[in-house]
Amino acid sequence: MIKALNAKTYIFLGNLIILLLTVGCWDSAAMERRALVMNIGFDIGEEKPLALVLDIHNAKQSDANTMVGPPGSLGPPVIAPRTEGTTIDECVEEQRRNMPRHIDFGLTSAIVITEEAAREGIFPYLSWIFFHPNVRNNSFVIITTTDLQKLFTEQARVIEGTMGGALLVSQLLADRSTASVTRVNLWEAYRVQLDGTGSLVAPLIRSEEGRIYYDGAAIFDGDRMIGTINPEEAALVNILADERVPYHFTFTFTPPEREQEEQQPAVEERQEAQDEEGQGAEGSVTETLASEEKETEASPEKGHLDDQGAREAKEEQKKRDNAEEMDIDREGKMDVPEEKISRMTLRFHRVQRTMDVNQLGPGKYEVHIHVDFEGMLSDANPPQVRYDREDFNAMNEQGAEALREKMQKVIEKSQQELRADLLHIGRYVRAHNIRKWEEMDWPEVYPEVEMHISVNVRVLGATR
Repeated sequence: MIKALNAKTYIFLGNLIILLLTVGCWDSAAMERRALVMNIGFDIGEEKPLALVLDIHNAKQSDANTMVGPPGSLGPPVIAPRTEGTTIDECVEEQRRNMPRHIDFGLTSAIVITEEAAREGIFPYLSWIFFHPNVRNNSFVIITTTDLQKLFTEQARVIEGTMGGALLVSQLLADRSTASVTRVNLWEAYRVQLDGTGSLVAPLIRSEEGRIYYDGAAIFDGDRMIGTINPEEAALVNILADERVPYHFTFTFTPPEREQEEQQPAVEERQEAQDEEGQGAEGSVTETLASEEKETEASPEKGHLDDQGAREAKEEQKKRDNAEEMDIDREGKMDVPEEKISRMTLRFHRVQRTMDVNQLGPGKYEVHIHVDFEGMLSDANPPQVRYDREDFNAMNEQGAEALREKMQKVIEKSQQELRADLLHIGRYVRAHNIRKWEEMDWPEVYPEVEMHISVNVRVLGATR
């Protein structure tokens, strides 16, 4: 009986060891594709950009860490770059040494994390990367939904789906002010994750059929990814949180209706001028007809031709009169069909946001957000459109209301669906009373905060 029990115990232990080894190998293989560090460089004078991509096999440890791990731990980190060298520093120096006049690595660096790893937690990747000075300085965090090996190749170096159509990978990292693309600096992401006063918002990209697409932003609760927002929603969050510009906004525009009394003086003046011209023309025509009647009696064929010419002249005059009446009716209005003027695109070059946070009671807060936009009509609008001040006033009102509705929907989504403080309102609440903040569970309080938003738009003119 004891021997049989021992045999079963040995079999169980053997299967357990095999299972643990298998799981360990699977985890080790998965770790190789969870994150990568990227230094972007360009071939100076050539068309193709060069991306220096380095895979991080073990993101939880670093050779720069002075702490010695206990015996039997995972061991030293394994860094396997795709270029010669065993560390990031060696790879960069090797490239500079071999091609100093052809490669420029002065742009930026980034740490790219897969969605699977982001949903488990990104703290190990953010903390590890700080030990490498070449990466932590001017670096950004990116989340991707696809395999890391498919990103940033020579065939997929342009990111599409952005508010400009497409941009280079270097632009995604180097330009930090545009509202249309979310960008998160490595230090900012690390601080937000440790702070707990708001939710981290990081750019989300994917690879499909050899192309890279911008899919908006990934939303985090602490260091774990919990959801996403589309590119339009991400742009509005960037405006509300960081006052980023420029920003192109398209909305449905309805031209204002003019009152008849406003147009009556202009119509009467134009009609009087036409009557005077018509009377003078009638007098001259009468004299001409009287003098030509005698000639017509002598030549019937000529009289028939003259009658036909007079009818054609009257028809042409009638067409001209109708065209002038249409011009009078359209005076001060847009001179294009309604289907072409229904969509209006504004380019905002200045945005200013104010935020007031008031405490209504224990754990109850009220937030008033006001945003001022200032911009001009984009070149995307029909060039033959004529506007007056009344049109611009209507654009200001309708554009402000359209923006307010969209921003209100984004805020409602952040509170009800995501339950994530995308605007970092917790920073203002914590400043009221730090002790109450420590006792408060902000992720539970934020969804109940009363949010009020108002928008003011000022269109200065057209860009052309």
